[in-house]
Amino acid sequence: MSRRVLTIAAIVVGFGALVAYVRAQDAATRSVLRSINESSQEPTLASPPSSARRIQESSEDLGNSRYSIGDAQESPTAALPARRMTLAERLQQVRESAGQSSEEPQQSLPANASVAGPVVANPTLATPVDREPEQGADIVTPERVADQRGGISSRYGNADATTAYSARRIPRAPVPSGPVIQQSPSDFSDEPPALGEPEETRPTYDEPQTMPETSQAEVVRQRVPTRSITSSLLSSIGPQIRVDTIGPRSVMVGKPAEYNITVTNAGNVAADELYVRVSLPSWVEVQADNVTSGATQTQAEGPGQQKLIWTIDQIDPQSQQTLKLFARPNTNRPFDLMVDWTLRPISEVAQIEVQQPRLEMAVFGPKNVLYGDSAVYTIQLTNPGTGNAENVALEFSYGAKRLEKKVIGDIAPGEQNEVNVELTAQQAGQLRVAAVATADGGLKAEANEDILVRRADLEVGVIGSSLKFAGGVATYKVRVKNTGNATANGISASIVLPPGAVVVGAQNAQSGSIAQDVGSLIPGAERVIGIQCQLMMPGENRIDAVVKSDGGLEKSASFTTRVEALADLKLTVSDPRGPTAIGADAIYEVHIVNRGTKAAERIKVVAQFSEGVEPIEANGGAADIVPGQVLFHPISRIEPGDELVLKIVAKADKAGNHRFRAELISGDPDTRLIAEESTYYFGEDAARTAARPEAATQ
Repeated sequence: MSRRVLTIAAIVVGFGALVAYVRAQDAATRSVLRSINESSQEPTLASPPSSARRIQESSEDLGNSRYSIGDAQESPTAALPARRMTLAERLQQVRESAGQSSEEPQQSLPANASVAGPVVANPTLATPVDREPEQGADIVTPERVADQRGGISSRYGNADATTAYSARRIPRAPVPSGPVIQQSPSDFSDEPPALGEPEETRPTYDEPQTMPETSQAEVVRQRVPTRSITSSLLSSIGPQIRVDTIGPRSVMVGKPAEYNITVTNAGNVAADELYVRVSLPSWVEVQADNVTSGATQTQAEGPGQQKLIWTIDQIDPQSQQTLKLFARPNTNRPFDLMVDWTLRPISEVAQIEVQQPRLEMAVFGPKNVLYGDSAVYTIQLTNPGTGNAENVALEFSYGAKRLEKKVIGDIAPGEQNEVNVELTAQQAGQLRVAAVATADGGLKAEANEDILVRRADLEVGVIGSSLKFAGGVATYKVRVKNTGNATANGISASIVLPPGAVVVGAQNAQSGSIAQDVGSLIPGAERVIGIQCQLMMPGENRIDAVVKSDGGLEKSASFTTRVEALADLKLTVSDPRGPTAIGADAIYEVHIVNRGTKAAERIKVVAQFSEGVEPIEANGGAADIVPGQVLFHPISRIEPGDELVLKIVAKADKAGNHRFRAELISGDPDTRLIAEESTYYFGEDAARTAARPEAATQ
């Protein structure tokens, strides 16, 4: 019985200490808020916590959440010299003074946990708007922000613009720095959904911009860069939320334990759609009671877990709401009571002008160029966009050749630059002139122009007889044609004849060659040069024609005539002059002449006599004499133009008219020649008969 009395007494004493502590905390908070309003100290900004903390954290941990105004370009923990005291430091001082003056011992207070959230950003437009500020709210203005920054200019130097193209530094609202309470992430899988948390923003300062260098002489127009001005667009201020959980650290199995969750808005802006989630094991019965505002609901959360969600539509500035809940464990083991919260961020919109640079390019120049001539092409670059096209570079190519990349620099909106490129046409036919311009941000523009490089082109051909015999006259035609698309001027032809050829009727032939002036030929025109020459040399006779013109054009052609050489034998015989007496020596001659251009070889000759005449001797070549015939041995060779004479001595033993016949056979070419003569032979009776009339006449 005495134990129960002592327990009840201890509970009463603890509850009294709790009430005293809550009152002291509330008084300290209100005192700090009044001092802030009096000193026009602007609330600091920070990002809301990502999840809740455990209830084992003591209320003194609030002093660790200190924020100081620092430069966005320096370390987050670096504090500026001669800065003012922050809100967290003022709260810490008040708590220390309240703790020292409190008559109740802190050890008697029940266990409690608090989750202090930073100020939630409430963005407002930096430009003037027609609305009244809330009662007691601090209004952020550029003048106050510049005044609070204090010694920033000593760190960054003079922030004024030095040139007309330098960027002016614009001070921005202070951003909190220093240690931020890091909490383990929580996840809302069921209704209500977790709201997005505003991220911590830090001011940025643009470095001074300088005017870009002008391009080389090819750039016709100088560019004037545009300036990008940085200014404060939005100033944000939001509610300051603190969630306190008060209750025992130890409970009895099967007995409900009372826990009070208090949500305090210490800021000057109302908090909308606040969600407080209490997570417990499923074997702990939880029941909400005495909710000052909003509604609660219990949901299952995964295996063995449950959650109680407290939804508050709105918490006014400088007010608080309370939830009382009872937790009764059914199992003898420790459990975690986790409290996390979130609220809907307040956002406003500032219209941002988006500048977009663009690149447009065109190539201008002649579309027809003569081969070897130079032409100037103009590349026109234009920025029709609204922003600067930065670091513009140009690449130019024509045909398979590419010029070195040229850096143009920056091109302001609406600006037009022209670059002149001089090209010498060294490739005939269609040629593509292309230009590619690039700039930062992936900007790219392309332009091309197809041009025609005109050039004369000569075609030379030789037409003639492919086969001729030695000594014959061959006719050739040299044809010159302009197959290009430009006029060919100063055309001349040189024709080289084969060795031994004799030109027939040419007045401009010199030492085996002919020079001919052709003149000019328009595209598609042609001219023919005729030549006649006597080919004397057997074998391949080649005629060469070389044609040249102004501009370095040179074409050649040739034609080959095969000249054949043949042996041309002629056979003749001669007999004794007048009648020949029987028994007298009669001399017969066989004449063989080679009138051809080739030697005659292996020539056979046979001489025959009619009956009554017999050969007795043969001269001019080896021969065999048989009755009535002389068989000459084969003659090995008779050169062109040579003559061979064979002599035969014969006697007749019978009067009368006798025939003599000679036959010639040759194999290259296949030749067979026959020649005949007749001779009259007389006897003694015939001689006396002939003499008698003569004597009578006398």
